[in-house]
Amino acid sequence: IPGQDGKGAARTYTYTGKGGVGVGTTFRKLLYAVKFSDFNIVLSSRVNENSKVLYDRQPAQMLTKVAPWLTAESDALPAVIDGRIVWLLDGYTTSDMYPLAQRRSLLEMTSDALTSGLGLPGAPTDEINYMRNAVKATVDAYDGTVTLYAWDETDPMLKAWMKAFPGTVKAKSEIPPAVLAHMRYPEDLYKVQRDILADYHVSDPGTFYTKSDKWVVPDDPNDPAKAPRSQPPYRLSVAPAPGADPVFSLTSVYVPNKRNNLATFMSVGADATRPETYGKFQMLVLPKDNAVSGPSQIANTMNNDQTVSSAMLPYTRSKAESVPGNLLTLPVGGGLLYVQPLYTQRTGGVGNYPQLRYVLASFGGDVGIGKTLDEALRMAVGDTSTPPTDPGAPT
Repeated sequence: IPGQDGKGAARTYTYTGKGGVGVGTTFRKLLYAVKFSDFNIVLSSRVNENSKVLYDRQPAQMLTKVAPWLTAESDALPAVIDGRIVWLLDGYTTSDMYPLAQRRSLLEMTSDALTSGLGLPGAPTDEINYMRNAVKATVDAYDGTVTLYAWDETDPMLKAWMKAFPGTVKAKSEIPPAVLAHMRYPEDLYKVQRDILADYHVSDPGTFYTKSDKWVVPDDPNDPAKAPRSQPPYRLSVAPAPGADPVFSLTSVYVPNKRNNLATFMSVGADATRPETYGKFQMLVLPKDNAVSGPSQIANTMNNDQTVSSAMLPYTRSKAESVPGNLLTLPVGGGLLYVQPLYTQRTGGVGNYPQLRYVLASFGGDVGIGKTLDEALRMAVGDTSTPPTDPGAPT
């Protein structure tokens, strides 16, 4: 790989990782040149006996190649651990043969406005009725080394596979602390759980079959495709109880079936280093006759607010369009707070990246806007007092 050293002289680098297939001899280079329709593989001096062809580059793909009996998490997390970039992702044992259990489409349950769902299902069919987060895996971003750690050591399917392929999965106790510190609750599993819970949160059989108390994951009001796709879950720090310390969590909301007001706020502890909260669900269920607006209603209120429109007018006049960010829902002070960043992005020329302009906040139905979250909250709750001055701020 050509580059420059600190003195400006040209230098080269040869890949020394374990992954890949060696190019080797001239005959091999010729075969690869035919395979990839690129005769530079034969003609270029940069391709030599030390060169390798890397076939598998996606972390999920590399995991399923090592353990084809696993279904890989679609959202891999990069982390810097001991000076190396490592991908962290989860592996699931799945089945469509669990007795007396309803089958549902894994792709449909995990699809939302930000993702089209799992791209590498390891199950024989997309219709599953059993899913457990059996394994957590790391994939070295440089040499492709895949390491599997048993996470749900009580999973009978994992136990069977570990007996069939001994030595391929390490014990949970062997997870290095530096790796465990970056592990989190898997998003695809959470999506499946919230999809099932939308129907099965009721305990009365009549209510269940009539679906009179069915919950629905609301559509994302900021979906760029302008299609009815579910709002994705968001990772936030949420206090599990009033006065308690915030916990890193995966959060989502429900609305009643065929209605737009908010029904439930749900969170699950996502910090793997805190076993007392990891995987523990908490739900704030609102009364059925509540008037708390849902995400689509709040987004509509924010979009039509005159103060917000006036603040954005100088930017939209200069060939820039308003770009709303993720609409977040937070339980605060006995109520629910909506927060949304507001960006602008130029529609022509180069360097068309979004720029943060304002923060919007809504608490109790009123909308606030400000350059900071503090300003937006003060406006939303009608606080006209002067905000405290930061002693470290420049004057």
